[in-house]
Order: sequence, then C-alpha cells, then structure tokens
Amino acid sequence: MKTPAELLSDIAEAIDAMEDEYCAIFQLSSLLLNVKIEAVSGDAVDGFQRVLFSMVDHARAIRTRHEQASEIVRKLRNP
Repeated sequence: MKTPAELLSDIAEAIDAMEDEYCAIFQLSSLLLNVKIEAVSGDAVDGFQRVLFSMVDHARAIRTRHEQASEIVRKLRNP
C-alpha cells in the first residue's frame, strides 16, 4: 500500500503529463489556424476552422483543470 506522500507524487506526475498534452494540443491547433488553405468552398475552410477553435477551447479547459489539480496537490503537500 502506498503512503500519502507516494500517492501525492503519483498525482503530481500525472498532472505534469497532462500539461504536456494540453500544450501539444494548443500548439498544434494554433499552428493549423495559421495555415493558409486554398479551398474551392469557403464552407470547408469554415468547418476546418471551427474544429481548430474547438481544439483550442478544449486545450484551454484542460489547462484550467491542470492548474486546479496542481493547486490541490500543493495544498495537500503544504497544508
């Protein structure tokens, strides 16, 4: 059975991995938004941009949850 300190360490490690994931999503979607697309239909470009904006929104939500989880871990480590 793990000690509370070991569990906190495991949680912190999982949170750090989450940060890498949201950064990757945010960077990818930001780069793709800057790509110039030559399309026959403006609808295709609009649909593509909606998907990318949705990715950015999800990355921001993950970042917010990551910050909240990190704060909880900090409080648990230093009550």
